[in-house]
Amino acid sequence: AGKLRLFMAFSRKQEEKVYVQHKVLEQRDLVLDLVGKGAVIYVCGDAGGMAPAVASAFAEILGGDEVQKLREAQRYQEDVWAN
Repeated sequence: AGKLRLFMAFSRKQEEKVYVQHKVLEQRDLVLDLVGKGAVIYVCGDAGGMAPAVASAFAEILGGDEVQKLREAQRYQEDVWAN
């Protein structure tokens, strides 16, 4: 059995906004480790702002070409919607 680790980001009704991309960048070492072990990344949310910002965070950690390779291997998947 695996372990679940939850990292929460809240961007509403608070002074300091914390977004998903911030949490991804904070967990750089964990991201590198898990992707290296074959992890699949699922991004769900707003297509206009959130999804591109999260993709940029992953690209900063992994490199833009690597994110594209993950997409092509269906290991970076998005379920997004427009506002």
